[in-house]
Parts: sequence; C-alpha cells; structure tokens
Amino acid sequence: MLAFSLINAFFNFLKSVIIASRFGASSLSDAYYASVNIVNGPAGLLSDSLTALVLPRYQHHKEHDSQDDYLASYISVVLILFAALAVFFAVAGPAIARIVLAGFQGETLRTIDRLLLLTLPVIVLTPLTIVLDGALRSERFFIFGNIGGVVNSIILIGLLLLMKGDVSGIVVATLIAVAANFAVMLAVMAGKKKLRGKISLALGLREAKIALPLVIGGGLGIAASYAEKAIASFLDTGTMTVLNMSSSLLGVASSILVGSLISVYYPFISSAVVSGDAGAYAAHNEESRRLVFGIFGLASACMIAFAYPLFSFVYGRGEFGPESVALLSRLFASSSFLLVYYAWGNLSNYVFYAKADSKTTVIINALTSYALGVSLQFALSFAFGPIGLIFGLSLGNLANLLVKRAVMRRRYGLSLFSGGDAAVLIAILGISIVSGFLPWSPWHLLLPLLYYLAISLARYKISPRKMLDYLLRRA
Repeated sequence: MLAFSLINAFFNFLKSVIIASRFGASSLSDAYYASVNIVNGPAGLLSDSLTALVLPRYQHHKEHDSQDDYLASYISVVLILFAALAVFFAVAGPAIARIVLAGFQGETLRTIDRLLLLTLPVIVLTPLTIVLDGALRSERFFIFGNIGGVVNSIILIGLLLLMKGDVSGIVVATLIAVAANFAVMLAVMAGKKKLRGKISLALGLREAKIALPLVIGGGLGIAASYAEKAIASFLDTGTMTVLNMSSSLLGVASSILVGSLISVYYPFISSAVVSGDAGAYAAHNEESRRLVFGIFGLASACMIAFAYPLFSFVYGRGEFGPESVALLSRLFASSSFLLVYYAWGNLSNYVFYAKADSKTTVIINALTSYALGVSLQFALSFAFGPIGLIFGLSLGNLANLLVKRAVMRRRYGLSLFSGGDAAVLIAILGISIVSGFLPWSPWHLLLPLLYYLAISLARYKISPRKMLDYLLRRA
C-alpha cells in the first residue's frame, strides 16, 4: 500500500508544480482554487459524512448476509442526493461565490462562475467512488482503491501536460481522471460480483438517516470552510492559491502516512470495538500510538526542516516567485501538526462509529474545530495574516483531540493516548506554529535528528530497523 501511496503522492505533487509554474500565485490561480473550494469543498465534506459509516455498516450487514442489498441501496441514495446537490450548485453556485468570496472582484468572479459549472460532475462521481472503496476495504481488499487512485493520477498529469490555455483545462482534466477512477472501482466491484444486490430506496434512506448527525456536522464544516475562504479572499492576491497549495501538499503527506500506515487499522479497530475485544483494541491502539508519535511526529519535523530548500528547488521557477515560495514554505511548516491530528482524528472517529455513536463526534467537532477554530482564525488572521489561519485551525483541532480523548475514556473506558502523549502532541503544535513565523535557516535541519533521538527512539522505541519494518510491511 505504501508503494501506491508514494506513487499517488508523487503525481499530486507534480500537479501542484505544473499549476504553479504555469499560473503562479495570481488572480487566475486564485479563481481556480476558489471554485474548487466553493463546490468540491462542501461536496467533499458531505461525501465524507455520508460515506464515513460505510465500513462499519457494511460489516454489520455482512453479519446478516445482506451486504449486497445494503450496498446497492445505499449507493443509489448517494447518487440521487449528490445529483440533486450538483443541480443546486448549478443554479445557486455563482450567488454563493459572490457572498463567500466578497473580497474578490470583476474578472476573477467571472472566471469562478465558468469553472463552477465544469466541476459539477466531479461532486457526483467522487462519493460513489468512496462508497465502492469502503465496501472493498470491508472485504479486506485494500489495494483496489489505491490502483484507482494511481489511474486517476496518471490520467490527470498526462492531460495537464497536453492541455494548454487557462485554468479550465485543469478542471476538465480532473473530471476525466475522476471518471476513470470511478470506472475502475465499478469494474472491480462487478468482477467481485458485489453489485447484484436488490435496490431498496427505503433501506438506503434508513442507512442515510443513521449518518444524519454526520451530515449535520458536514454542514457545520461547510460553514467553517466558507468562513475561512471568506477571510482569505480579503488577503493579498495569490494568498488563496498559496493556502490551497499548502493544504494540497499536506494532503500528499497525509496520503503517504495516514493513507498507507494508519488506514489499514480502521477495520481492525472497528471490529475490535464492535466485538468488545478490549485486548485486540489495546494492541492495535498501542501500535497506532507508536506509529503516530514515533513516525508521523518525525515526519512533521522533516516537513519543517526541508520545506524551504525543497520548495525553492521545485517551485522556484516559472511564474511562481520567491516571495510565494517563502510563504508556501512557512504555511506548510506551520501546518505540520495537522498530519498528527488527521491520524488521531480518524482513529477516534472510527471508535465512535463502531459504537454506533455518530452524534458525539458532530458535537465535539462543532464546538472545537468549527466554533473555536473559526473564531481563532478570524482573530489571528488580522494579526498574523495567512499564518494566523493555520494557527487558529490547529488550536481548534488540538482541542478537538483532547475532548475526544476525554469522552472516549469516560464513556467507553477506551484509551486514545496517554497524558505524556498529549504533552508530545502539544509540543508538536508549538514547534510547527513557531516555525511559521521564523525565516528558514540551516539550523532547522537539526530538528528531525533531535525529534528522533528525544521522542521516536527514547520514548516510543522506534529504532531505524523498526521504522524500516513498519514501512516495508505497508509497501
């Protein structure tokens, strides 16, 4: 799995390089990323909400030999819902863009209107692909989602290299690549004879109702996302582009580590919680704990140390200027804490979902990541600009993890991580935020070595051999 994650990460990285070299951090690139934020952002949050329970619910129906009917019914409901969402954005998208992106004007907004229409099919195909991948993962077929992702990436990069002109070509290439990914997953499911279930919209709607608290949470996430983009639209031209590039690069790092090293534990942790096997849960949690703090934390230190020299070499050409490179490096470094957050956030969510408790995560997310996080982003952005947006987001997400940890321990008697681990978590946050305010120097290169010796090796006993073993097992 690691090999596929590395391939996908390379192509996603290459995509950002192509876009940066052609369009730089300009009003045109701002329009592209803004259109993605207006449509794909909220669609992605709703998609995550409706598909988050696919794995545990598929396992539940599998115990009653009704998984095929569940899959056919649920994917039909998801198709109907997201087709309706696409129609909604086709009608209301331009008006929403003008409200949310109040800091943008003129030609930028007109470009956004055009891009919004082109990107609508993506918001239908993406959740369908995720549902199919979730069903395959429930059957322990982890590789096919990765294969589909590689097909997506290869087609996308090939088309980007062939297509010229404005940013519309990026959207068209993305649509074709996503369609190819969906076709791969559909073909695999047909080959595995998993699409023979009977469609019952009543069953599909009942399953969607179970995910309703998550959908409400997704709605709150949309509001938070729009608030962040509204703030960014009033910052300097190109800031929206650099913020999105930083987020995309963080997604690359997350896909390599979270996607390949941690995601394989989701079905096992879910199964252990559902069956009440405390020993199995403790064993999987302990290994996850060493992975996240021992390896992911080290990766965060590497992000801080190597961002500027790497980005200067890769992006320091074409239309992407030195000031944009420096800002991108600082934003990426200050976002490094989020790599650890994503790992623990996903693991904790699967514990709640396995307990058939989707409401608690929504309430915690609403109070911490959304209400607290957005308030801090609004306040800190005035003082610190785009770094303030990352600072506020990270503080809200730290609160999110600490509250989930406390609730899990009190309500279910399950440990997420220890008090000492929480101190390491806070230290990672502090280092990442401070790095966003400091200009890069060669002294930064010592940070990974210091982290490895003091944390990975001394506290979590991750020797070089053990680290290599983890990586090779997921290759």
